[in-house]
Amino acid sequence: MPQMDRHKNRTVYIEFVATENFIKLPYKNRFTIIFITNVSIDLQLNNHPIKIVAPSILCLNMDDKIQVSKKYNLSSQSFCFHPDFFNTAHFSETSGYMSSNLKIETGLSLFKKYNIHTGVYSITEKVYPKLYEWFFVMGTEVYAQSNSLWVCRIKKYLIQILGLLEELSRHNEESPVDLVLEYIHTNYSDKMSLKDLTQLCSF
Repeated sequence: MPQMDRHKNRTVYIEFVATENFIKLPYKNRFTIIFITNVSIDLQLNNHPIKIVAPSILCLNMDDKIQVSKKYNLSSQSFCFHPDFFNTAHFSETSGYMSSNLKIETGLSLFKKYNIHTGVYSITEKVYPKLYEWFFVMGTEVYAQSNSLWVCRIKKYLIQILGLLEELSRHNEESPVDLVLEYIHTNYSDKMSLKDLTQLCSF
């Protein structure tokens, strides 16, 4: 449900879910970041089986199709935002703020699914405390709206999170071999064909 900005009398199209149960995903007209902080989950994402082990972040867009197979004492939280949340306004000294077609692009590639990009990003021990702090500052601000700059603060932390995830994904991209091994591990008891494995990697 969108937030009413009590400082500026406007609607802000963001949500924070403190206990994400994966039942309503993906959220309509939203990009969603899910922070999986405990144990793991097995799911089908766009008809591909995936096992996500904490700590990880899953980035979903509104067109993704997700079906949960199994949850193992899962703890997860989500932050959702409308695609227009990253639109910016141009400031002029004579006219003040004016709408523009400018849009912050940082991190939006994380929500696109193609080839070996699944939208799942494993979090290293080194960056986990920082991401955890930023994520929960965003969640707190959604409800607290601590002053008139609360939306700017959320954007700042969201850009930091997405920028860091982009950096991590550049250094830790899964190879097609990794994807195939994960698929075999997840589905070892099922019948598999070479065709299944090649489709997984878009060969």
